[in-house]
Amino acid sequence: MLAELKGWKDLGLVRAIDYHFGQFISELGADNLTVLSAMFCSEYLGKGHVCLPLNEIVKQLNEKCVQTETDLSQFCERYGLSCLLQNPLSGSDYETHARLTESHCVSTDNTEHKAPLSLQFNALYLRRYALFEQLIADKLLHQPQIIITGDVKTELDRLFAVNYQYVYQAWQEDKKQSVKLLCEKYLHVIENNQLDWNQIESCFKEANSVEDLSILESLIPLSSRCDWQKVSRRSCFDKCALCDFWWPRDR
Repeated sequence: MLAELKGWKDLGLVRAIDYHFGQFISELGADNLTVLSAMFCSEYLGKGHVCLPLNEIVKQLNEKCVQTETDLSQFCERYGLSCLLQNPLSGSDYETHARLTESHCVSTDNTEHKAPLSLQFNALYLRRYALFEQLIADKLLHQPQIIITGDVKTELDRLFAVNYQYVYQAWQEDKKQSVKLLCEKYLHVIENNQLDWNQIESCFKEANSVEDLSILESLIPLSSRCDWQKVSRRSCFDKCALCDFWWPRDR
């Protein structure tokens, strides 16, 4: 079957690294089903997935057969893959699961056998990635609750308070400019809000000092603003708290 898979590689249907991983599994003495599944598992990782669901094996094989104008049934019969065609509509992959479990290149949850592939939750993983994904899952499931205290919120509000002196100076430099754009730039006003722009414009036009702009605090509430620097600082705080949990500094 490797000659068939090499043909797929030469046609650009699979990456060279996917083919060579299947070849590696074949050299370990694996059967055709395991070799094919290993190659597709590597291909799935290249597409951004963490595993290969068993019901995807026949779908991936059918896709390759269509692209090479090969009959799927004949391919499976030729290489002893008839288990992939059993009950295709019901999604049953019992025999496929059983055959992969018997392979010495595949380990399961119930065995300490360290094989290149791991079969868990009816999906095939590369063992090294399976262990890493399990570590991440455990950390996510048991991470501590992160609570922003009132003191932190107060400090962030103080650090990122609006300086109306800048707003007033910008308005004095060009009173013909768009008030909306001015507010978006200096007051971080977000789009699609329900603000009273007529009243806001009147506030600017009637302002004779910085203090006259203080009414903007009520005309443009915090719910209509988004200071991305403040959001970024808050995100950094959250990440630091997570880092202290995942990688303690005293470790």
